[in-house]
Amino acid sequence: MRPHLKLIGDALAEVGRGEVDRLLILTPPQVGKSTTVAEWFPFWWLCTYPADKVAVTSYGDDLALRRGKRIPGYVEEFGDGW
Repeated sequence: MRPHLKLIGDALAEVGRGEVDRLLILTPPQVGKSTTVAEWFPFWWLCTYPADKVAVTSYGDDLALRRGKRIPGYVEEFGDGW
């Protein structure tokens, strides 16, 4: 795992534990931020809090729709392990 993704993961874990209520992550493009934040974190959240609803947003509706469709697939495929 690349070091910056560990930092992002640690920050997201703080959000998940309720220690942080706002988080802004700024990185250069193409470093894994969007996949981590917009796909794997919502996956983790839905596995941890299955009654919650998660909104996936993006600058473009196409991107948000694609990511929004992937997440339930991750939950179905990997959710039992979580």
